Amino acid sequence: MTSEDNLVSLGFKFGKNGAHSARSMMIEELSLLFLSCSENATQVDFEKDIVDFNILHKPTEKSRKLTFRHLVDLYSLDLDVPLFNVLRQWWELDEKAQPVLALQLAVARDPILRGSVPVILGLEAGEHLSRQTVK
Repeated sequence: MTSEDNLVSLGFKFGKNGAHSARSMMIEELSLLFLSCSENATQVDFEKDIVDFNILHKPTEKSRKLTFRHLVDLYSLDLDVPLFNVLRQWWELDEKAQPVLALQLAVARDPILRGSVPVILGLEAGEHLSRQTVK
C-alpha cells in the first residue's frame, strides 16, 4: 500500500477539485448539524436531516443537496472515516477549538485548500488574501 493509499484510508482526499472551489468551510452549517444530530448519526442520517428535514434552513431542495455534497466533500460525515470520527468525538470538547478542528479535516480532504496552505501561512494576521493571489 502506498503512502497516498494510507492517507486515503484515514480520510484524506486527493485530486484537483474540492469543495473549496465554492470558497467556504461551512463551519456554521457543520456546527448546526452537529447540534441537531446525535454523535452516532450516519451519513444517511445527516443527508435526511439536511435534504428532507432542512435543519440547515436552506431555501431550496437544490441548495440542500448541494450543501450536503459540500459537507461530505469537506468532512465526509461518515464515522467509518477515521479523521471524521475524531472530529466528531472532539467537537464538543471545546467550542473555541471547533474552527481549528474543522480546518484540519478540511485541509486533509480538500486538495484546493491544502494547496493554498503555503500562501496562507505567508500572510500576516488580519492580512487580506485577494482572489487574484490564489488563482
